[in-house]
Amino acid sequence: MPKRPRLLVSKCLLGEKCRYDGLLVQDVFVRKLLPHCELYAVCPECEMGLPVPRPKVKMVETPAGKRLVIEDAGIDMTNQIEHVSARVFGALGEINGVVLKSRSPSCGLYDAKVYHEGDFEHPIGRDIGFFAREVLMQYPHLPVESDETLLDPQTRHQFLINIFSGESYPPELLHYPEDTD
Repeated sequence: MPKRPRLLVSKCLLGEKCRYDGLLVQDVFVRKLLPHCELYAVCPECEMGLPVPRPKVKMVETPAGKRLVIEDAGIDMTNQIEHVSARVFGALGEINGVVLKSRSPSCGLYDAKVYHEGDFEHPIGRDIGFFAREVLMQYPHLPVESDETLLDPQTRHQFLINIFSGESYPPELLHYPEDTD
């Protein structure tokens, strides 16, 4: 029997109560992976000790570069997320792929909003989240996708081929209920 792929996933995608607003989200694809893969779930913001619910953290452009800041308090959490990343990667071991939460200032893949220092209302662009950046640096050759990119059937198919190392994968993993042929 082939070894089950081991994946790093954003904890909120499993329906864990860890989002800043306290709401539960559950990703259909990630839930379907449970019987077929080992999932290592992490919420970098909770790992930093932030509560649920919590004030929003935002990516802020400063003269010193991008920083992760708690919006209401203006507290810089950049060093804390870097320490969390190092701790997670130190404990993780070998993995076959990653699925991260889109649009998160921690986990977003190129779609996290960036704000100007002192203006948390009007985003000035988008970039990769702090934890996601560390994931890509730590694991440059692994398949890394977001919950949103995996909505595309072609992307999902390629991700499954990659995490199952070319072996056949369970066909039910390929299809979302809302997919149309």
